Amino acid sequence: MFSALIAGLTTGLWMFYFVFTILSMLVILALILNAWTFFTFSYRQSLSSPTATRGDKIDFRLHINNNKPFPYTITRLVINTPSSDCHEQSMITLNPYSYTCFDVHIDCKHRGVYEVGMSDLVITDFFGLLHMRFDLKKLSLYSPVQLVIYPRLLPIFSTLPKSVHHGTKYEDVGTQRPVDEGENFYDTRQYRMGDPFKRIHRVVSARRKQLHVKRYDTSMEPSVLIAIDTGANDSSSDEQLRCSDIACECTVALAYHFLHIGYTVALLSSHEAPILECTNIQDFSKIYDCLATIKFGESSDICASLSYALERRNQLSIVFVISSRQDCRFMESLAMFSQAAKNTRLIIPVSSDDSDKNSLFTDSGIAVFAVSDVSELGAVL
Repeated sequence: MFSALIAGLTTGLWMFYFVFTILSMLVILALILNAWTFFTFSYRQSLSSPTATRGDKIDFRLHINNNKPFPYTITRLVINTPSSDCHEQSMITLNPYSYTCFDVHIDCKHRGVYEVGMSDLVITDFFGLLHMRFDLKKLSLYSPVQLVIYPRLLPIFSTLPKSVHHGTKYEDVGTQRPVDEGENFYDTRQYRMGDPFKRIHRVVSARRKQLHVKRYDTSMEPSVLIAIDTGANDSSSDEQLRCSDIACECTVALAYHFLHIGYTVALLSSHEAPILECTNIQDFSKIYDCLATIKFGESSDICASLSYALERRNQLSIVFVISSRQDCRFMESLAMFSQAAKNTRLIIPVSSDDSDKNSLFTDSGIAVFAVSDVSELGAVL
């Protein structure tokens, strides 16, 4: 375009000025159409379900509507999906007063919380003269939908009901073992679904005209501590993500198993976070939600977490430490912790069978298990 202007100025021929004028008008028209497309761009996006379980497949739907009298120019859409290496791209043009929609199939490969939706908009005019790229994350057009992928809840000894998934109310538990003997009774509370009937306090229930159950000193009840190391996997590689998934699924399976047979379960994920205590199978959803949203790779000191837990627990029947950490400081801290909590077991999540993972703990006296699948937890118990 500018070469035509220079040629016209040099030679004085009107032909070059005419070419320059035509090209200038095309560029101005392209700029106007691109700007029109951007400022009038309207879309909606949704998921077939806001929650899923690892391994599920869900659909992402994008609906684009042009209710204006001018067309949308050639537009390339970049859509973020949970897979770190997957950015779906689609090319569209849209006539006046029309709409289009399309679905993107999403594989839920790893648990976690993800933002799914259109992240970039690349607008090109019909003449191919101007390419304009917009990062929607920096603009008000950005409106992603949140997808929460839960870890799978798999049975250890066939303890799960026929249908268990996120959002389930865990009320069917007839095998809970109550602790209702001894001198550790200290209070009552209102009855909740899943409480054993043997704990109902008849006198208090009759006086208050509501069912109340006996409460006992938790230090006298069988108690399980599960400490999951969120700082061990600091990589976003597929292998490290799989190890994080295995760690969460082992935690979920152990928590459900011990709550199901009447133990009190405490979950410790960080020395900065409070210990999450569950005394009833009805509380299981707290652990399930926590493990779906917990983040790995952040600075978390598992050694400080274990010391923190030991100071605040009077009696621990069983302790499970789930970590792939291999440094000497961790081994020394775990050995000292196991002296105070005798029944301590270390579970090392691995992405495949790897017998070398527990070689550093051979002489530590700690029960160490390398686990690549929840089905292997039977040997741990």
